[in-house]
Amino acid sequence: MISKVITVKSNLKTEGNKEYYYPQQISYSTYKNEDFAQLLSRNANIPVANVHAVLSALGSQLIACLGNGHKVKIDGIGTLSLNLTGRVTLDEEGKPMTGDLRYNTINLYPDRQMQHRLNDIDIVLQTKEVKVQKCPTIEESAEIVAQMLSETPFFHANDFMSVAHTSKTSAYRILQALEDNGTILRTGKNRHYTYIKGPAMTNNSQNSDETAIV
Repeated sequence: MISKVITVKSNLKTEGNKEYYYPQQISYSTYKNEDFAQLLSRNANIPVANVHAVLSALGSQLIACLGNGHKVKIDGIGTLSLNLTGRVTLDEEGKPMTGDLRYNTINLYPDRQMQHRLNDIDIVLQTKEVKVQKCPTIEESAEIVAQMLSETPFFHANDFMSVAHTSKTSAYRILQALEDNGTILRTGKNRHYTYIKGPAMTNNSQNSDETAIV
């Protein structure tokens, strides 16, 4: 596991008027329910429909347990509990009122197994500052998506925009060109498109493996 981090120059100054930098993790687009279910299905080798059923039941059952005052401990993840905010007020008769109380978040306390896994994540420093780069060529873009698909089975257009430092218009134009030449394939519907390896990339990978064997 590798986490990519950049350091961003702050407008604030430290003592002695020295420049100050702070770390910022490079974040890609959010895995939605369908995407996460696909990943779990491949990892556990179980039907994706079963994964959807479990995820659906997990959400409702989790709220039911937490709402009844229980904590929920999931091995490999941690212990979850509700976070209560607000204050108790009194009505005109001096009786406590809970109208200002609410549960706004769920606390997660990672267990030791999760903490060990977090410690195993390698942090790679990319650059000192965020810089806008020129729009990559099709060949450079093919190398970028090949690297991305070596780390994850699919990606979103926003992921490519973040890594290649391109505008949305340029990203879709480049991805369309890569789709046309068979480097990648587009799956999904409407705005939930994801991109996976295309026949050209798959064939190149197979040819490289056969050459290595020979």
